[in-house]
Amino acid sequence: MTTSIKDFDISDDLKRCGVTRLAKESSKFLLEYQGKSVVIFDIEDNELFATLQDFEDRSKGKIDRQTQEAIKFCLSKDEYYINALLSKPNGSTQTEQEGISIEQQDEESNEQTQTQIERLSVEQAIRRNKGRLIVPGMIIGLSSVEQVVTCTEFECSNCKYSFVAKHNPPLFSLPFSLSLAKTKKCPSCNESTYGPHGHEEKSAITIQLQDEEKQNALESLNVVLFEKDTLNVRNGEKATVTGDLHVVQQRGNSKRVTYLFANGGIQYETSENAQVIITQDDVSKLEDFIKQPDMIDKLKAMVAPTVIGHEDKKLGIILMYVGAPETEDFRGRIHGLFIGPPGTAKSKLARAAKKLGEPQSRYSSTQGASGKSITAIIDKDNNSYVLRLGVLPQAKHSVCVLNEIASLSMEEQRHLFDVMEEGLLTLDKYGFHREIESPTTVLGTTNPEGGEWYMDVIDKGKIPLRKELVDRYDLVLVFEALKDKNSKTAYAKKKLQILRKSLDGDTPEDYTFLRKIIEYAKSFNPQLSEEAEAMITDCWSSLDSTIFPTNRVLETMLRVSIAFARLHFSNVVTAEIAKKAMEFITGMFKAFDSTVVLVQDPREATCQEIANFLQQNPNIPYTFQDCINYAAENNSLVGTYLGTSPVKNDSWKYRDIADRFKQGLIGEGLISIEDMNPLTLVFKIQYKASKEGITTPI
Repeated sequence: MTTSIKDFDISDDLKRCGVTRLAKESSKFLLEYQGKSVVIFDIEDNELFATLQDFEDRSKGKIDRQTQEAIKFCLSKDEYYINALLSKPNGSTQTEQEGISIEQQDEESNEQTQTQIERLSVEQAIRRNKGRLIVPGMIIGLSSVEQVVTCTEFECSNCKYSFVAKHNPPLFSLPFSLSLAKTKKCPSCNESTYGPHGHEEKSAITIQLQDEEKQNALESLNVVLFEKDTLNVRNGEKATVTGDLHVVQQRGNSKRVTYLFANGGIQYETSENAQVIITQDDVSKLEDFIKQPDMIDKLKAMVAPTVIGHEDKKLGIILMYVGAPETEDFRGRIHGLFIGPPGTAKSKLARAAKKLGEPQSRYSSTQGASGKSITAIIDKDNNSYVLRLGVLPQAKHSVCVLNEIASLSMEEQRHLFDVMEEGLLTLDKYGFHREIESPTTVLGTTNPEGGEWYMDVIDKGKIPLRKELVDRYDLVLVFEALKDKNSKTAYAKKKLQILRKSLDGDTPEDYTFLRKIIEYAKSFNPQLSEEAEAMITDCWSSLDSTIFPTNRVLETMLRVSIAFARLHFSNVVTAEIAKKAMEFITGMFKAFDSTVVLVQDPREATCQEIANFLQQNPNIPYTFQDCINYAAENNSLVGTYLGTSPVKNDSWKYRDIADRFKQGLIGEGLISIEDMNPLTLVFKIQYKASKEGITTPI
């Protein structure tokens, strides 16, 4: 069976464009240009501009760009050709479907394509040139708001004949052919008074979508959002967009780019205030867990269970997520740096840290990156400006891992200063001043200078980062290679055991419970007890200022102590909690200064100082006031806690220490009370004399 070919009249405008023949066979159009170039293009059912887009694609290289536009204009603005281009296989046309509005056409089009929607990755979508798609990805860039033209109304000022042309896709800029000053012959009255009368516009924003796993900035999809979807665009978050794919030549640029026009909207992966859901039943289980004496050890065991050892680093990761409350004057985020030779599980633990904070956490290898690319950049894209966020602001309120951070040059490292300390990025470019909130916790990994440690005590100067950057890390945790045979043997046995479990399909890494502990812990707002204040003050003031030179170390101690209290679900940093925090911190500091000592509970230190004083002066009664004054004068921790001598005898601290002696809790029974008013103590020792007359204590 053969189909007939129908030829159409060639208008004067088309003739001036060089068109010598226009014909139709079934659902295909044939256009002859200058008597030789033949262009065959498909008629898209009820999609005038899709048809014209197909003409443009197929005539590329055969007809110059300016002539292409002129032909498209002639075909799209003359009712004679519009009827032909919109003809359905049964012969009906769009103009014969009277009473159908543009909005109804949109609905019908969506209904027709609903069954044809494909779900593609960004990588796949940018290699298509049309289709209705669902594309998930991460928003990495955001333009300013602009107006796009969705349709143009044509009207004859003489006879009032009118026609509405829908622009699919919407136009970023108007060609001269759609200028309101442009007129042509009216298809109704044949007067040269027919032309564009007005345009309908929509607010639009262009975002850039990227496959999360690829993390290749060259593989991104331009997505246009409309109207309400342009409000509160969550740059740096994961989202899924639905819309129609078109190849667009934007603003006369010779480069043709694939755009997804998201007329189906955008859906973010998590709600704007998404958090871990904790039920009342969960709270009961969490509080029961925290009461266990080995609670901290069990928490550490939940982090990266396939990584052997490194218990302090695992606890450090938990503390980084818990943090302390953040205020304008106090940073609550706890930054961490893993440093050690290659092959010591730094990157593996860092990966586990990223997994614990998913979906908001980020991981980036800084090799080949720049300070700007991991923070933020404002780019000029044609006539609009695009804000592209790096991994640091994308990970706000979570952890961003910067693996091999020393790959950044010393100059590039300065871009991290404000993010780490202020939680804020400031950009000034193209006349724009932009402040981007980036309350992100940073975990870096690096090798030491030379790749290995050769000393028991490590020189901070061997950390290959700027001093200002090292100073902003609260936790600098050192990894060391196994050196002795016993430790290597124990490691090998555990490693083989883990490997066997892995081959059997046993995968113990599950952070559900730990995430709930962290989320619930962050609901507490601990205050320092006076004992904790004294312990922190004494510990910090005792540090070697040549190794720990800045006041930021004091703030680190505060943050870590508060994070420990949160982990204990406590609103007070008690002396017991502060002691655990100081044990963790001094253990970390010992890698850089072997003289660092563990600070005591100030109450215990006071009692010990008094007991030592009495023991040095046996059988001599001393008032408790004299004893406690001596302790405050001779021990800086006690002096910080009780105040300078003479110690006030009407304070609860004074009474607390006195009660311990009254109850016989100090001195193992050797310290006696001589008098209660005033309280008088004595360290009693009985002596016996030898035959030679030498006395010795019994």
